[in-house]
Amino acid sequence: MWETYLPAFKMLTQEGHVYSFMCAYNRLYGKPCCSDAFLLNDILRNKWGFKGFVATDCGAVYDFYMFHKTAKDSVEGVAQAIKAGADNQCYGYAEAVIPAIKQGLLKESELDTAVARLLRAKFKLGVFDADADNPYSKIPYSVVNSQAHQTQALQMARESIVLLKNSKNTLPLHKQLKNIAVIGPNANDAESYWAITMETLNTSLRP
Repeated sequence: MWETYLPAFKMLTQEGHVYSFMCAYNRLYGKPCCSDAFLLNDILRNKWGFKGFVATDCGAVYDFYMFHKTAKDSVEGVAQAIKAGADNQCYGYAEAVIPAIKQGLLKESELDTAVARLLRAKFKLGVFDADADNPYSKIPYSVVNSQAHQTQALQMARESIVLLKNSKNTLPLHKQLKNIAVIGPNANDAESYWAITMETLNTSLRP
């Protein structure tokens, strides 16, 4: 985790100075990432110095009580997310916040922390300023999906490709090969297995 997965996010925080993150659906050490204070507060904010806000993906809180079974309902799920450091829930769940406070699952001070982070982001974006004072209001919609941006996205995609050297002519596989062993942490993952198998077969069938 520290050597492979987290470095990219650390760079985004400390070198890219991003102002928002979206927490993941999966679990880490038994907790859904969007309710994991170890990830969102201990590492992201305290260790790396992140000052922005964290948003959940649209089904994350729903997953807490429907699939992860770490919360009994949306009220408990929202409380868990906010307490852990998630400031904004994609699907809202605003109606669950007050019941969470009334049930003692969430403190007003914890909600205040999340609200303050979101308001700070809006102030930085000039949401409360007049258009004349907001530099973002002067950016025309024509820049969206513009040719310049398409060109930059294509270049970024090209530079992110990693090529593996076929130094011992492992590929293409011999046509008489009967069995292929898939070994490693994703060996029992159906999607990974399918992708690896299809790529291997496609490669072996190439002239």
